[in-house]
Amino acid sequence: MNCVKCQTDKPIYIHTCLGCAVRLVKSARPSRKKQEMMILYISHYGKFSRDTILEALKNDTANATSAKLS
Repeated sequence: MNCVKCQTDKPIYIHTCLGCAVRLVKSARPSRKKQEMMILYISHYGKFSRDTILEALKNDTANATSAKLS
């Protein structure tokens, strides 16, 4: 669960890293309620809006899907 974007070598979530924010929300799957709680936490304590997090999740999912198809 290390973050590729902020290059941390520890299994932690850094609230100023969008990659960590995406990992945190994805870790709450499949519970929609838990995902929403994570998004609220990030938007309150981090520096990313809900829309930014959702867009990054969408792009992350699209990238993962296209990588599997290749």
